[in-house]
Order: sequence, then C-alpha cells, then structure tokens
Amino acid sequence: MDGTFLMTIENVIQAGEDLLILPFLPAEKYYLVGFDTIKLVKPDGQVVEMKVEVSIPFARPPTDDYSILIPNTKEEDVPVGSQIWIK
Repeated sequence: MDGTFLMTIENVIQAGEDLLILPFLPAEKYYLVGFDTIKLVKPDGQVVEMKVEVSIPFARPPTDDYSILIPNTKEEDVPVGSQIWIK
C-alpha cells in the first residue's frame, strides 16, 4: 500500500452529518493539520479516498491527541476495522 499507515478504526461516532473516528492519534507521534486526504482500506479490501478534518479538540481535561472527522459521512460507510493510510 502506498503511504503511511496511521491506524485501524476501533469505533466511529455519528456527529450530525459527520463521522468521528476513534481512537484519537497521539500528537507527539504525528504532525497533522487541517484537511487532508486519506485512503480508507475497508475490511473487505475496498479502498476509498476521503477528505478528513484533523484537529486537536478543545477538551476538559486538555488533550494533545488529534481527532479525525470525516465530513458528510454515515456510520455504515466506514466499518470498524478499516485502516487509515495517508500519502
């Protein structure tokens, strides 16, 4: 697979029309900002490119982990167990 493996999705949360991906990514291990394109490799082998928003959310207690939000996406479009790769 071309690119860098980021993570295997353990859970997804529907946030309105967007989808929040879990787990968060540790900021000390990665440098990601703004919008990016990922390759989503589903458990059935299907590969889909998607735009994502990456940010460090404001939270209490504070966190240094990145959240990944996929705009305009439904839970059934991103199965748990899918892999996220970046270029």
